[in-house]
Amino acid sequence: MSIPLARDGFEVTGLDISKAMLDHAAGKAQGAGVSVRWVEADCRDFNLGSTYGLVIFPFNSIAHLHDHESIEACLACVGAHLESTGRFIIDIFNPRLEILLRDSSERYPVAEYADPDGRGTVVITENNVYDSASQINRIKWYYRIGDGPGEHVRELNMRIFYPQELDGLLRSNGFTVEHKYGDCDRKSFSSGSPRQIVVARRG
Repeated sequence: MSIPLARDGFEVTGLDISKAMLDHAAGKAQGAGVSVRWVEADCRDFNLGSTYGLVIFPFNSIAHLHDHESIEACLACVGAHLESTGRFIIDIFNPRLEILLRDSSERYPVAEYADPDGRGTVVITENNVYDSASQINRIKWYYRIGDGPGEHVRELNMRIFYPQELDGLLRSNGFTVEHKYGDCDRKSFSSGSPRQIVVARRG
């Protein structure tokens, strides 16, 4: 999202805890001919020395905060970096029980695409085990590249945020929920919505 926003003339700061991810993003921004400020930091503990009119957590980013202390620390940092009229947007999936409670011994398709390095087709499948006590969905992605030997396995553990819980966390940490959409088309959120897109402000 940083590149399109910067291309449209906005001043953008991109924050990530991973230097490798930031290096990759910086290369893409340079290739696109745009300027973005990249900061290596933990979203639970950062000080950028400025405030912003908009803070965005897109593409399920908040799901990587697994415990209550981490969530509250992150929200405190976001609040401290918002202008008085600023907005905070969270974009995360709306949990689906049929996915969380799938048979963990089965593999399910995720994606299939041409390898950018020309090694054939990349096929990704997954399985998951949902821990209802911690609300962590423990996912494994299995990558097979072309006719290469074996598979690459990556773990992806995501915190599940139920709709009323997410709104309540924002309110209890000093935010007011202004709008809640069910997808990028801005239709109102409902039980069948694929996503939770929350627009909030301080106070």
